[in-house]
Amino acid sequence: DKLGGTLAAVHAPVRGFPPELKTRMERFFERLPAERCFLRRNWSVHPAAVRFEPDPAREFLDVGPAAEWFVRSERQTVRRLADDLVLFTVRVDLHPLAAIHTSRAAVLDLELALDQLAGDDLYEFGGSRKRPRVLAALAAGQGRAAARRTGR
Repeated sequence: DKLGGTLAAVHAPVRGFPPELKTRMERFFERLPAERCFLRRNWSVHPAAVRFEPDPAREFLDVGPAAEWFVRSERQTVRRLADDLVLFTVRVDLHPLAAIHTSRAAVLDLELALDQLAGDDLYEFGGSRKRPRVLAALAAGQGRAAARRTGR
C-alpha cells in the first residue's frame, strides 16, 4: 500500500514525525547510490508481542507487569533498485523481556541504554514513567536468576 508514495505520504501515519527528520531522510534518499544496501536497527520495550506498533511512545502503565513485556526490534533495510524506485524493508523481532536474564551482559547493556535515554529518545521509548518500570523488572529478574543459580 506504500508503493509509489512519496516519503511524506509513507510516513503520514507516524505520529510526531519531525519536519527536520523528513528533510534529512529526503536528502538521504536523493543521494542513495544504486545497488548498495543500508541497514539500521531500532528497539523498544512493549507490553505485547505486536508486530505493528504505530504509536511506540505510548505509556504502557496499565497493561500488566513490565516483567511480562517484550523487547521489540526492527531491522530496516533500504536499497535503490532504479532511479525512481527504492526498496525499504522492515523485519520485526520480538522476545520476552524476561528472556534477557539468561545473559547478565545483556541486562547490563539494556540498563545502560535505558539510563542514557533523554529528550526525544526518552519520549520515543515511552517516557520517563515507563523506564523505571522496565529497570525494576530487570533488577527483579536478575535477583530471581541469581537465586536459581545458587539454589535459593
